[in-house]
Amino acid sequence: MATQQKGIGTKTSSTKRTTGGPAGVVKSHKSYQSVLPTGNKLLQRKWDQTYYDEHRRLIRSAKPMVDTKAPAVRGHVTSKLKKKQLQKERTDVIDRDNQTLLKKMQHIMNTGGQVQHKNTFQHHSLNEKQRQDELDRIAKENKAMLKRLEQVEPIYKVADWIDDWRRKEELTEMITAFPEGVTIDHDMSLSGDKTDDTQEQEVSVTEAEETKTEPKDSDSVENVDS
Repeated sequence: MATQQKGIGTKTSSTKRTTGGPAGVVKSHKSYQSVLPTGNKLLQRKWDQTYYDEHRRLIRSAKPMVDTKAPAVRGHVTSKLKKKQLQKERTDVIDRDNQTLLKKMQHIMNTGGQVQHKNTFQHHSLNEKQRQDELDRIAKENKAMLKRLEQVEPIYKVADWIDDWRRKEELTEMITAFPEGVTIDHDMSLSGDKTDDTQEQEVSVTEAEETKTEPKDSDSVENVDS
């Protein structure tokens, strides 16, 4: 076996082509260098070449220790039967709905589309009674409050307001310079024709003015003294 391996190693050198000669020219068996001593280089070269070819054949036919091939393809993985089943069921439902709709449309076209569309449904509330009782209670309380407001006695008396107003009017009349009952006729004063009443009115007006000016004079005197 060692001889075969050595012979195989020497094969490469024997198969080398000449570098200096023309292409395709192989070295002669005389230039073959065997690893082991041999009496015939020609036969030794053939034997080494045979051993090398057998070695290559064994390598090509050898089975690997690790399986590196692609895994086997499973039919249920590639076909996806569940997805196809769901699609078929969905298609069947759509077809059934379409057929139902088509029958309804045909019925409407044939009969004129007379459909009873009146809605007699009445809304029912779960707490309607409670809300109605609450509204009744609020209305009752408002009515009682209104009754109390109507029956309550007023705090302010109108008679007192009237008396107070009259008292203020009297005070205003007393301190005013020209009372409401006194009138002066300027036309008559310019013409010189004065009646007794107008003269009396003028005298009363002058007296009122004097009485008004007197306190002012006294006040001025007091201010000077001070």
